[in-house]
Amino acid sequence: MEDLMDGFKNQSWFAGFDITDELPRKYSLKEWIKHAKEAQATVFIAVHGGIGEDGTLQGLLEDEGVSYTGPGVLASRTCMDKVMTSQALSNLSEFGIHTISKDVKRTEDIMHETFPNVWDELIKKLQCLTLCVKPAKDGCSTGVARLCSSEDLAVYVQALKDCIPRIPPNTLSKTHGMIEMPNPTPEFLIFEPFVETDEIIVSSKAKQQLSWKGRRRWVEMTVGVIGKRGSMHSLSPSLTVKESGDILSLEEKFQGTLTCLSLPLHVFF
Repeated sequence: MEDLMDGFKNQSWFAGFDITDELPRKYSLKEWIKHAKEAQATVFIAVHGGIGEDGTLQGLLEDEGVSYTGPGVLASRTCMDKVMTSQALSNLSEFGIHTISKDVKRTEDIMHETFPNVWDELIKKLQCLTLCVKPAKDGCSTGVARLCSSEDLAVYVQALKDCIPRIPPNTLSKTHGMIEMPNPTPEFLIFEPFVETDEIIVSSKAKQQLSWKGRRRWVEMTVGVIGKRGSMHSLSPSLTVKESGDILSLEEKFQGTLTCLSLPLHVFF
């Protein structure tokens, strides 16, 4: 530590370490927020899912006048609910922003219906051959799966009924990775037409080459935006190359095994 301290002393930005010899203390969330307020700290929210994304933590901090990073209470609550998010975006179609057709069903109701009937009703209403199912209120890839038949629907609903933590790879009819399941069982499920996007493969990691045939209309990109309302600027788009299946798993997103590529705009346009 002393050698590290000596090396940093020459840097103008270094103000010393705040490390003490005291053992870590356990605080309740309210106690911790109180300490943050006393320290006049800005809380960097990096809590994935649950209270970190649904506006709960944001509301507790606001009640105590503690500043924090990221969206506010209303935006967090809206974006955590996929149905509310779609409704919030529905008036932006004139600007070229559209949301896909969907059907929302109560999980308990599906468990007491015959799966072939539910399947036929869904594909007829949504005018598609395969479906994407996801919990109405959950973050990221939790419980997101591609269903290709009523048998797939039965397997998925049974997994929810049995409260299993995950569906093993390739349990459904089409190849897929591990599917992390929600806990507790969601009250509502969203069904949408499954949108096929172009498959992009890293053909040679050594040469950093992509295999991209461009057969379909859609390619999935991530584009960050920054700035104030009315003067937002987009950052360079990136592509995330999945390892298996049609949907990125939680492991692929958060365990650092993915290939994520930032590409110049002329690649897309």
